[in-house]
Amino acid sequence: MSSHDPTATPPVRFIFHIGAGKTGTSSIQNTLRRSREALRRQGVGYLGLMLEHAPLQRFAWQKASASEVFHALPEAQATAELREVLFHALAQARAEGLHTLIWSNESFFKRNHAVRPVLHQMAGQGGKALLLAYVRRHDAWLRSAYVQWGIKHKTQPGPVQPFRQWMQPQMAHFGHTLSGLSQAFPGQLVVRNFDAAGDTVQDFLQVCGLTPQGLHILRDNISPEPEELLLRSLYNSRVPGEALPERFDRAMPCGWSGAHTPAEHLGQLLPTAEDLAAAGQACAQDRALLDDLLAQQGQPPVATTPLSAKSTQVDTQALVLALAEIVAAQAHKIERLEQLVRRAGLTGPGRVTADKPAAGQEPGA
Repeated sequence: MSSHDPTATPPVRFIFHIGAGKTGTSSIQNTLRRSREALRRQGVGYLGLMLEHAPLQRFAWQKASASEVFHALPEAQATAELREVLFHALAQARAEGLHTLIWSNESFFKRNHAVRPVLHQMAGQGGKALLLAYVRRHDAWLRSAYVQWGIKHKTQPGPVQPFRQWMQPQMAHFGHTLSGLSQAFPGQLVVRNFDAAGDTVQDFLQVCGLTPQGLHILRDNISPEPEELLLRSLYNSRVPGEALPERFDRAMPCGWSGAHTPAEHLGQLLPTAEDLAAAGQACAQDRALLDDLLAQQGQPPVATTPLSAKSTQVDTQALVLALAEIVAAQAHKIERLEQLVRRAGLTGPGRVTADKPAAGQEPGA
């Protein structure tokens, strides 16, 4: 490929965001994904997680979910294919007047050797590579990782393990990797303190020289509340092998309200005093018509004194009793269904039973 004359036009800045995971990476990626058009108006192109938004679409690994397909390639092949896609993206960016390209994928934090030659060669193609990484205190990282991969997405067989059993300190070792990158790319690695940054998305935008106006700022992978963690841990402990988060989500189709208490949940639904006042004002014209009709009948006009919002406080003891009664009733229904299944003769080999799924059927499906 032809060498680029750096004096002709300013180089296209290529920002490679490599995580680490559990440092706001999903929020950054979702913000970038949802803001692609707004970013282009700022002169920035977002290439996606696996270059699925790159101008050149040629390889099987160019899908957001195909990181492992790329990592499984022989290193020389991976480098060659990546070089073709990224150098084409740089040329296209210059042609379209873009000054920055962003690639974000935390799976490359420790598995980036196939990428390094391409980043080194960018200077000759009108690009200037910058690596961006976030780190956080190790105990907080391990706690967050445990919630994600120890409970929500249970990766080990058997019941959910306690943190002290699940935790392996080397999982949170980032210094060696970053030191190696710093030596390989002197002056090109930016490391940010997640805990000191506050809002990671805003910090990322600032580091990249972007303005938040017009962007869809999203938050993702927010830690669940204890009540949800309890339910997930109990549910996933009954899954013999790996348990993806979506399995719990399917079993709980109503989703999680996001409220901290029953009162907060109702408060999100029921009208406030301000809502009621606005509703009354919106009906002023119709109220005047009713008042005329009522006056003709010798009736008092429609009251306009402010309504108070109804209480959203819930008696948790009464709620627990009601839920216990529901559980008992459901247990009786399940028992009767099991009896019907046995009477129908659906308990032989290959038949569905209460304890054993049919062949090919996922346990608990």
